[in-house]
Amino acid sequence: MGKTAFISAAQSGNGNIAVYLLEQGATSDLIALQLAIKTGQSKLVRHLIDAGADVNKVDTHGYNALMTAAEGGSTEVAKLLLEHGASVHMRSHSGETALHLAVEHGQAATYKMFIKSGADPLLKTDKGFSLIHLAAKEGHLNILQDLIREVHGEMNQKAENGHVNDQSIPVKDIFDKSQALLCPLQLAAEYGHFTIVRELLKYPSYSSKWSRDTALFLASVGGFDEIVAELLQVGVTTVIKDSNGNNALHWATRLQYPNIVEKLLNYSPGTAPIFDVNKANDLSSTPLNMAIESGRWLTVHVLLQHNACLDHKNQMGRSPLHIAASKGHQFITHEILQYLQRSPQDKSCTNSLSLRDNDGNTAFTLAIRAGHLEVAKTIISAWPLRTYTELEGNGDDALHIAAECGNEDLVRFLLEKGWDVNAQGRNSQDTALHIASKAGAVVIVNLLLKNGANIDAEGQSKERPIHYAVRSHFNRSEVIQALMDGKANIDATDEDGATSLWKAAYGGQVQAVEELLKYSPNLDIPNNNNQWTPLHAAYDNASITQMLIGKGANLEARDNYGRPPFFLATEYCYRNTVRAYLDTGLDPNMKLADGQTALHVASADGSLHIVQLLVSQKADINARKKDGSTPLHLAVIEDRIDIVDYLLQEGADWKIECKEYGNALMAAVRNRNTKIITILLKAGAEINAKSSIYELHSAIQTAAYYGIKEAIEVLLQRGADVNINGGKYGSALLAAINEGNKEIAELLLNAGADINFKGGPKRALELAFASYDQEMIDLCLDPKRQADVDYIGNGRYGTALLAAIDRGHLETVDKILSREVNLYRCGNGHDETPMEVAIQKGRVAIVKRLAECGATLSFNEDRRRSALSLAVIWKSTDVIYYLLERSDIDINQRDANSLTPLMVAVNQGSMDVVERLLGCHADVNLRDQRGTTALMIAISLNYSAIVSRLIEFEGIDIFIKDVRGRDALYWAARMSWSDTFNQVMRKVKKAEADPSVYQNAVSAAVASNKYDFLEILLQEAQPLELLADEDGWNPLYSARMYRRIDMERLIKAAIRNALHHAPSTETDLKYPSQWHPLDMTPGLFLELDHKTITVTGELKLRHPQDTLADESRYLMQRLKFGVGFCEETAQLEDLMLGCKEGSWGYHGDGKRYESQWRGDLYGPLYGVGDTIGCGINVKEKTAFYTKNGKIIGRAFSNIRGKLFPAVSVDWENEQRGDTFMYRGPYTGDETLEEPQRAEDQGGEGNKQTEAEEIKRRSSHMFDSDSDDSDSDSYSSISD
Repeated sequence: MGKTAFISAAQSGNGNIAVYLLEQGATSDLIALQLAIKTGQSKLVRHLIDAGADVNKVDTHGYNALMTAAEGGSTEVAKLLLEHGASVHMRSHSGETALHLAVEHGQAATYKMFIKSGADPLLKTDKGFSLIHLAAKEGHLNILQDLIREVHGEMNQKAENGHVNDQSIPVKDIFDKSQALLCPLQLAAEYGHFTIVRELLKYPSYSSKWSRDTALFLASVGGFDEIVAELLQVGVTTVIKDSNGNNALHWATRLQYPNIVEKLLNYSPGTAPIFDVNKANDLSSTPLNMAIESGRWLTVHVLLQHNACLDHKNQMGRSPLHIAASKGHQFITHEILQYLQRSPQDKSCTNSLSLRDNDGNTAFTLAIRAGHLEVAKTIISAWPLRTYTELEGNGDDALHIAAECGNEDLVRFLLEKGWDVNAQGRNSQDTALHIASKAGAVVIVNLLLKNGANIDAEGQSKERPIHYAVRSHFNRSEVIQALMDGKANIDATDEDGATSLWKAAYGGQVQAVEELLKYSPNLDIPNNNNQWTPLHAAYDNASITQMLIGKGANLEARDNYGRPPFFLATEYCYRNTVRAYLDTGLDPNMKLADGQTALHVASADGSLHIVQLLVSQKADINARKKDGSTPLHLAVIEDRIDIVDYLLQEGADWKIECKEYGNALMAAVRNRNTKIITILLKAGAEINAKSSIYELHSAIQTAAYYGIKEAIEVLLQRGADVNINGGKYGSALLAAINEGNKEIAELLLNAGADINFKGGPKRALELAFASYDQEMIDLCLDPKRQADVDYIGNGRYGTALLAAIDRGHLETVDKILSREVNLYRCGNGHDETPMEVAIQKGRVAIVKRLAECGATLSFNEDRRRSALSLAVIWKSTDVIYYLLERSDIDINQRDANSLTPLMVAVNQGSMDVVERLLGCHADVNLRDQRGTTALMIAISLNYSAIVSRLIEFEGIDIFIKDVRGRDALYWAARMSWSDTFNQVMRKVKKAEADPSVYQNAVSAAVASNKYDFLEILLQEAQPLELLADEDGWNPLYSARMYRRIDMERLIKAAIRNALHHAPSTETDLKYPSQWHPLDMTPGLFLELDHKTITVTGELKLRHPQDTLADESRYLMQRLKFGVGFCEETAQLEDLMLGCKEGSWGYHGDGKRYESQWRGDLYGPLYGVGDTIGCGINVKEKTAFYTKNGKIIGRAFSNIRGKLFPAVSVDWENEQRGDTFMYRGPYTGDETLEEPQRAEDQGGEGNKQTEAEEIKRRSSHMFDSDSDDSDSDSYSSISD
């Protein structure tokens, strides 16, 4: 936009013309007025005002006309503006008034006029500057003096300028001028106004200690020598520093103000200078460090004259000598060395030259690295030692550094000084020649070679200089040529087995390869890592490939994966390289060990151009790998639609199958690509094709297994058979259910999938239950699906109803029960009915529902438990309560063991259940097969609370005896603790029992070694008689049997007191000759002779062993699994003999078991045809075994007490037994000897392992059809 004529006239100072133009109607705006004011044209200003110019209008900076006049206009103009209403109170955008501007620009008369016109002399700018600040900052001495004298007067003592007396200034030494308002003295010092500083120092309120200290810092930074001298003369007390720890001395040295440095160091207001010449800043730099950085000797000299330390290190660990050397300050380096040599300390110079920075560099290596030859010479000349090792520090070798920098003069100098041309680096194994070769420094390479450098020296990773040369970014060919002219070994390999040619080929260094090929290198040397040759390494560079092929490189060389170079180029999609191979006439159908061709690779890795190129060169489009896959398979799996389409157009056969993918259509389905599925179908792929080798068998089963809804929809739309059977899962539906995909399963069912298909491993419903997927179960149980709910599967549950009960899902059970279902059908291999399973699981709601549907609670006679007993066994409390509420439940119904529900509850220790049963009038006096009552069970298990409840129950008979004549008191003395025993004793005494009751219990107390029980019983058993039990054992005999000497004495004393004569020692013992008809596992059947047993289980002989006899006796009984003995307290159910407390056994597996389930090797295996004997050596308290009449050896020690011969039988539905024979007595030391291990005694003297023996006998030991009735096989149980 151009200027108007008026503006041009005003700007040029032609007032007459401007006035004329105004008179002719020119516009009088702010710009014109400001121009007139700035040019001092008072006449024009007057005319503009008269023409209506607004004197208080502001420009973009907030300036009005008066402010413009204050900046540089005349006093006359300012006066004129004031007369026409210009405001002295208006502030610019930065908070300045016309008064501030007048002072700032040194307009003395103008500022006085403004004050007289009412301007506030105490008003500050937005930055906090007062008039005094502005005058000090700009150096207007006269105005400053006037302001101090006339405006402030006595108020300067009150510090209206924003400053206070020293007493309120906090003691500190950190000064950050960006964070504080500078006082007038600080401003004057910063801007170098000496006269202002001197004036302000006259007034205490403007020259506090803090102000002076900081002013000195600012003047030193600015280099204002006079101000520094003035402030030091007045006096400073604190050394001020900035946020980086730099004080005035640091800045003066850094900015090279030697005069100020001298003044600061000489200033000593007290006994010592306040500026420490060696004070370091926060970066650990001293003034000397900073002076040397700047490189001016005069400042350095001043500092050294004041004893600056030459050993101090900065943050980088560098001393002054390091800094001088690295900066190339040769004169300063020389002077520092002179100072060090004059040092009174021995070896001061040597130590300083040996000093290392944080990177391990000395001053010498820093000079070398920076290329400062003269500095290096200076340092060498000062080095007092013959060798230069310490001069280099622990960093890189000086010659290496010079070689890397390509500094010929330095390299030559170092070689002349004796540096080893073949020395390896301290931090690597490279030599100077390696480094120069890598740097492309041809001149250095030649220089080093002339001085004897080893041209084939092994460096880092065993690389040679020629390896480094091919990687150089500069002068690559020239360096290679220089090395080869020096006879370098072109075929030398590094630690990876790579030659220089290999490195060049891999790095794509065409120029290097071309140069190397001139020297006839071996083209086929493979590296170690993957056996790649240079031709492999050049897979991504067609030019290098062509050069190598042209020189005769082996096209058939294979890497460690069996791939020739051609395959790598194909795999990594380098079309030009592939073409280079094909142009040689290479067979495009060459195969790898797995049958893979290049077309397979290209199809998988997705390069259509390479696929087209290979096909154009007659590559077999249907080539098969050994796994049967074709290029089409791989293209499908990799989602290469373009390649699939092209291969099909060129005749690829979709029907070819492989084990992993099936045919191409199945592969496309598996890969979830509906576009490729559509392409294949359009190309003629058969939608219902079946595979004989692919586990998912068909396209639709594949889609179902992988849950690919879109693929299934496409297949179904195009007519796929939803019920194609075969394959791993049998059908698509079964595959979907097995994988838990409800959406797919429903889609298939809606399309007509057969839910009752039997051809798979499981049916649909069975699979749904096995998956624990309730939604899938509900889908299969949908009535419209018509699933067979009564089918017995081969899985965990058997039937759908049993599975639903196991899951406890009542709604599912209801769905099944709504169909015609067999309520008593058991699962495959199971014998529990649905009702039994529901009871076991505690599903009371389901039990009720089954009962409502007619399921019986009275199980068949061959069942082991009644419904109530079963609920008690499984602790199904809710079911128990429900059953007890039913009128058709017999609360006293016995199971196969003759146990009532009450006995089972007591055995479980379930007090709540016991209470409920007693409340329902359970019979407390019923006995099981062994004659045991509920009370006896509770006593034997020491359930004190249950004993208390039962013993006080109305109608309880505490004198009932079991099949061996033992009552409640007997068991209390034998098995329980004091609390239970005392309860039973009180009940017996209350019932006024016959003394014989107590006498029977005496033997129990002896057997259990309970002396206090014995004393109580003997007191009540008066008159005491030696009553024998059915085994012929009386209390005294029991004490002798158990070796209870103290008890024996007590019993004898009691008898003497009662009968007044010594007790008789005669006994009428009953020796074991037949099995007890009742004391056996319920599963056993005893023949009429009481010597032959049938079925599976354990049983005891009728009478115990006589372990007090002086000789050994043994009895024989034919068995098949375990033989030994047990205490009367041993429970014979569930586990084999010896596996429970109070029992000992030798099993057919050759192991002995002593009251625990884990056995240890003892003797040989035994089975059909073997006779096993068991005996007790009374004197030694040991037990032993025989096999077929031959002593095996000692089996157990510390045997005593009332022990019953026992066997464990593990044969079902066969008679196992013969006449029980007494074969005693038996004597011999062999019974005391440890047996040989079982593995040394297998068979009849044949040595073999336990596993081999088991294998040899397994067909007989576990063959239920074997018949050995004529084998004359016996087992013996010794006495």
